[in-house]
Amino acid sequence: MTFEFKQKSQDFYVSENLPFQLSGEGEAFFVQISKRNMTTHDIIDHLHKDLGITRMSLGIAGLKDKKAIAKQWISIYDRALNKAGGEKVFLASLAQVCKVVSTWRHHTPMNMSTPITNTFHITFKATKNLGQEEREKAKEIVDGYLQEWYPNLFGSQRFGINGRNSTQGYEIMAGKSKEKFNKSDTIFKLQAYSSMIFNEWVKKRTSQSEAWMTLMEGDLLSRTDAGQVQYGQWNTDNTVTLADLWNRTDFFFTPELWSKKIPYDAKLMSITCPVPGFNTAIASKGTDAGKREQAFLDRHHLEKKTMKVFKEQKVYGLRRSIRVKPTNTKSQYNGDDLLIDFTLPSGSYASIVFDKLTEILE
Repeated sequence: MTFEFKQKSQDFYVSENLPFQLSGEGEAFFVQISKRNMTTHDIIDHLHKDLGITRMSLGIAGLKDKKAIAKQWISIYDRALNKAGGEKVFLASLAQVCKVVSTWRHHTPMNMSTPITNTFHITFKATKNLGQEEREKAKEIVDGYLQEWYPNLFGSQRFGINGRNSTQGYEIMAGKSKEKFNKSDTIFKLQAYSSMIFNEWVKKRTSQSEAWMTLMEGDLLSRTDAGQVQYGQWNTDNTVTLADLWNRTDFFFTPELWSKKIPYDAKLMSITCPVPGFNTAIASKGTDAGKREQAFLDRHHLEKKTMKVFKEQKVYGLRRSIRVKPTNTKSQYNGDDLLIDFTLPSGSYASIVFDKLTEILE
């Protein structure tokens, strides 16, 4: 087709949406910021150097692209906030590197498990004047694609140039690293390695000859209701037994299954695979999914000994959906330029959607 992405930040906006209403009172201070040409880690590193605030004192729910204009939330408890000098000092420090949009208070802070959503606004520039037929064809193709599911892979930005971040994460885990990293970087490298493992898991699961959403006995599924993620185990009678994935008692543990069963709903529920870390839930032993997941862990030598550093650094594992579907989708023209909006759940990357859009529009 006849569109291109100009690689300018004003053509790529992302806005983080909280899954709850901020109450306006409480011990957690929330700040909505807008950043440009900076990563979320750049903001965190600045606060650490300027005010001595540690990464663990800050509540964030996701990492935003450097090249985008991005709005996101940061939270901090009063204890750490007061230690750093209070609200005015904290806001003044943030204002040095980003724009402070608004401030609120709430009873509890946010963290990486907070099920936020992200809304993206992307502009594809037309490379020539378009006829009516071309405009309609492009919009039809885009609208059709935005209704599809796609593999929920971690984006390439997480792994660094030539996958260096994930390689360094493996070296840290295996005790082979010759480099010294601060705590924030160490955690990020370990997470990059876990993300690489997850991507490999998903690619194996979705590359089978059968339909890639074929369920397997013991599969752990996720669904989101009212801003909360629920998990359950799929049974061969097409029911789902709700499960507790927060009973973290070992490096790899089988979740506690509750007695309540609900019908399987393909539109709301999705297969998950583990992102390895300390205390990662895996499918029940003896089930088809459990056997496959255990074999995968064994093949990568992921066990108590090698995962020890994840516990030391408090890098917890999680279950992540292997597929994602955009919501709140919209496409419209501004002159001949095509403006595309869509929303994705927490933990998913726009890069998969963006790369496909680029492929079909250029």
